[in-house]
Amino acid sequence: MKTGEYNRGTMIQQILLNKSVIDADLVKFSGEWRQEWNGQYTTASLDVLESLLILLNRGGKRVRGSLAMESYYLHGGTRKEVAVGAARVIELVQAYLLIMDDIADNSDMRRGGLSTHTYLKKLHSESGLLGDGAQYGTSQAMNAAMLASHRAMSQLATLPAPDSAKTRAAELLNQDIGVTLVGQINDIYNEAAPHRIKREDIINTLTWKTAYYTFVSPLELGACLAGSDGLSQRLRQYALNAGVAFQISDDILGTFGDSFESGKSADDDIREGKVTLLVSHARKHASSDQLVIINSTLGNRNATTLDCDQLRGIFELTGARQYAAQKAAEYAAAAVAALGHTPELFLVTLVQFAIERRS
Repeated sequence: MKTGEYNRGTMIQQILLNKSVIDADLVKFSGEWRQEWNGQYTTASLDVLESLLILLNRGGKRVRGSLAMESYYLHGGTRKEVAVGAARVIELVQAYLLIMDDIADNSDMRRGGLSTHTYLKKLHSESGLLGDGAQYGTSQAMNAAMLASHRAMSQLATLPAPDSAKTRAAELLNQDIGVTLVGQINDIYNEAAPHRIKREDIINTLTWKTAYYTFVSPLELGACLAGSDGLSQRLRQYALNAGVAFQISDDILGTFGDSFESGKSADDDIREGKVTLLVSHARKHASSDQLVIINSTLGNRNATTLDCDQLRGIFELTGARQYAAQKAAEYAAAAVAALGHTPELFLVTLVQFAIERRS
């Protein structure tokens, strides 16, 4: 897509078109994978595969897959099968990371349905299996996540692109996943030591965890498959800032949105004890009575919806919600500014589209 070629309305249509292409490809891919395994493996294997495919095909806006496609074209790629294949690889990686994230967060919902480990726990009960259903669900979900990760790499290896391009793409993709895992490590640590966490620690975690796998990795994959060695400095700065803006906005949605909009309960992040800019700002500006409520509610798995509503009220009263929305807008503006005087309009529209749906 060339700079200046489309207006905003057409750009959003392109995003939705990419989603429909990616959705159709994943349905076809899933059918082929089921057929490959049917008659070859046991019922248990097929159940775990199905748990993965359910999540894979219950996708959201396909922002990451769309970025991979557009980056491929932006860097001179011309083969649709490579662009769509890049999106497939990224969506498989996304499924892998989501499954592991839901296990770490003990989340029951994802994308408007049961999270993978919860789905498999329910299957354990319905099938009359022996043992601890929760342990079974978690163990098998980890296997589903690994299936997604390794199938992503095998899909990358078989794309009709030059071997040198695929080798570079695989190298950077694995590096980016490594950075994402560093972010996940810190995200879990932050919940265990909330009083030690400063605002810069939160921003670092958002950068390592979300910015890399949501923006840097898809853009880098598409660029490499088109023959580039990686991202230019301006595209990398765009990706890092856009990723932080995206996650701050997602944290606002995760706390104040409804389950239909966010795909999970608005109480999940609070009960999990997720340390966000909302939490950081509220702690800094809360009264002593408000701090008692923050400390007793955040991370309390038994917190009621009324408890969570009380904490949301504190986020409003301390200005935390307004502050977080302002920071998201600032990072979004920095992302667009990084593109320079002749920005790729698709990328501008995409970051706006993603953030507007989360504020």
